[in-house]
Amino acid sequence: MGVTCTICRVSAADFNANDKRTLCDRLRYNAPGAEDLDKAWDGILWLISEERREREYMLPDPDLPETQSLLPTRSFEVGGERIAYATPERVEKIAEALGKLDEAALRARFDGDAMQEAAVYPEIWEGEPDALDYLVAHFETLRDTYRAAAKAGDYVLVKIA
Repeated sequence: MGVTCTICRVSAADFNANDKRTLCDRLRYNAPGAEDLDKAWDGILWLISEERREREYMLPDPDLPETQSLLPTRSFEVGGERIAYATPERVEKIAEALGKLDEAALRARFDGDAMQEAAVYPEIWEGEPDALDYLVAHFETLRDTYRAAAKAGDYVLVKIA
């Protein structure tokens, strides 16, 4: 199975009104509104985040908005599961940063050998012809989710487990 990532938008009203278990349930596989980024999360981080490319292990508190798209600095725990989230204010900054990236930028940063050497999860990058397309497709889902959330003033929840 492996470590996968799921994200979803949540309105400010729902975020503030719901208990944490209800919010956590929105990240279940195939839950309405949940976006499955599969195992692409670390590869996406490599492509979008200078922090990820420069460090073997990510900081617990990343600085750059693009990095925070998948590793928001705020979180809560429910039943042993850590759910990270970006506030509407942070979502706007993240959406702006992701909006500057296009497929050409991602393709220019892709280096399967370096990613393999850096142990970028799930370590399928070297010599895999479809790996970049896999990452680009999931990046577009991530970017579109943040764009829509920013426009609506929503939170974004992130679960990597």
